[in-house]
Amino acid sequence: MTKDEATKFLRKVYKIPKVEVTSLSERAQLLTLFRLMEPVEETSNQNLWTSTYQVGDTHYDVTSFDRDDPVDTVIHRYCTWEEMGL
Repeated sequence: MTKDEATKFLRKVYKIPKVEVTSLSERAQLLTLFRLMEPVEETSNQNLWTSTYQVGDTHYDVTSFDRDDPVDTVIHRYCTWEEMGL
């Protein structure tokens, strides 16, 4: 598989480019901000909840297994393919 073919395949698999927010201070600031906002969209499959927030032009997906425990929360920020390295 060539590099271009691999890039096309990975973009097809990922569909929407997202990176995980791992900085503890940034996560804390975002979670505080999200508590003050209404989500753009919410989904649940009874085991985990995902809320989508829009801050300016940036979208964030907040996924948690327990809505009351921020330790189990994962935050993904929508980004560009180039930022992901694809």
